[in-house]
Amino acid sequence: MAELGADNPILGCKFQGCLSSEYEGLNNEDFFLAIQHPLQKETLKKFGKEIVCVDSTHGTNSYNFKLITVLVVDDFGEGFPVAWCISNQEDFTVLRKNFY
Repeated sequence: MAELGADNPILGCKFQGCLSSEYEGLNNEDFFLAIQHPLQKETLKKFGKEIVCVDSTHGTNSYNFKLITVLVVDDFGEGFPVAWCISNQEDFTVLRKNFY
């Protein structure tokens, strides 16, 4: 994935059972996968100065992972997803790691 460079849609990934200084604040059993398409990145830059919404969906799988969606409001007043994160955590540590 490293060869994709700036076009890499994976913002971050930590598997359960892995610890690294890169993932400070996350526990051994924590998992996250954060995804952002280059178009989503550009949309966030364009509309992210006004309104940014974060939503978390629970109970969609047997692993108790949450789907965290980051949205902005576009020119038409519609919500546009600009990033997703699948994780067993939904606290500031996971959000900061992937979206700041």
